[in-house]
Amino acid sequence: MSDAPVAESPGPERPAAGPQDHPAPASGARKRRRRIAVLRPIVLGAIGLVMLLISFFLYPRTNELPSPAFARLAVSTAFQVAFIEYTVFQPSPSVAEVKISVVLPTIDTQGPPAGAPVPSLALALPFGTNFRDCHLPACEVHRKGGTSVSVWLAPLNFRPEPGSGWTAVAYFFVKASNFGVTSDGVNASAAIPEILYGAGGQPKLLTLYHLRSASSYDWSGSQTALVTSATAQWQTDVVSDDTPGQATVGVDHAAQQHDDIKIFIAGALLGIAGGAIIAAVQEALPSRDLPRPPRDLSRPREQGWSGVPGLTLVPGG
Repeated sequence: MSDAPVAESPGPERPAAGPQDHPAPASGARKRRRRIAVLRPIVLGAIGLVMLLISFFLYPRTNELPSPAFARLAVSTAFQVAFIEYTVFQPSPSVAEVKISVVLPTIDTQGPPAGAPVPSLALALPFGTNFRDCHLPACEVHRKGGTSVSVWLAPLNFRPEPGSGWTAVAYFFVKASNFGVTSDGVNASAAIPEILYGAGGQPKLLTLYHLRSASSYDWSGSQTALVTSATAQWQTDVVSDDTPGQATVGVDHAAQQHDDIKIFIAGALLGIAGGAIIAAVQEALPSRDLPRPPRDLSRPREQGWSGVPGLTLVPGG
C-alpha cells in the first residue's frame, strides 16, 4: 500500500466570511462606553473634593488657648477686713466692668474705727491693658520700654450693707474683651488676681467671672466656691502680705468627647477623599497596555494541523 497521504473530501465549499458575518458594534454602544470613560474620573474627582471639603469644615479648630494675665490689687487699711470680692462682667464686647467690694467683719457693726486713715485700694492692670477713662490724679499710666501699666487708686468709703456688714465698693471699666477669662467651648481659663494686703487677719478673696456654660466645666486647678450656668466663683485665702495670682483651668469633657468624634469622622472622610481623587487620576490617565499582535493563520498548529482546511495527514499502512 502506498504511503502517500490520502486527502479527505472537504465537502461543499463555504463562502468566505464577509463583513455581514461580524457586524461592527453599534455606534450608540461606542458612544455610551466613551461617555462612561470620560465621566468616571470626573465623578470620582468630584466625590473626592466634596469629601475633602466636608472633612475640612468638620475638623474642629484646636488652637492652644492662651492663659489670661492676672491683675494686681492692693488694699491699704489700718484695720482688718473679712472679704475682698473681685467680680468681672463683660457688658460689651470691648469693655469689661470690674467690681471690687471690701467687706469688714460682721462684729464691726460701727464701721471703720474713728480717726483711722482713709482706706484705699489700687488696681494695676496686666501689661498692655488700659482703663476706658484714665485721668490724673486717680489713674496713671506707667510706661517702661514698649509696654505700659495702668494703675487706678480709689478711696474706700464704707457703708452698712444689710446681711454683710460694712462694705466699700469701687467700679473700674477696662478696654478689653474677655478680661481675665478665656474659653473656646472645650477649655476655659480664669485669672485670680494677685493681692497685696498687710492689715493683719486672714481675709478671703472671692473671684467671680461671668462665663457662658460655666457649670459644664470641670475646674481641676482650684475648687469653685459657687458655680452656675453663667458664673463661676473661687475662694482664696489671703495668707500673707503678697498673695500671688494664679490661673485656674476648666475642661468641658462632654464637648471634648464631641470634638473627638468629629476628628474621627473627619479623618475617615479624608481617607475616602484621598482614595477617590487617586482613582480619578488613574482613570484619567491613558492606558499603557500594548495591543496584542494578530495571529498568523498561515502557520500550522502544533497539533498536526496541516494548515489546509479539510486535509488530514493519514500515515500509510
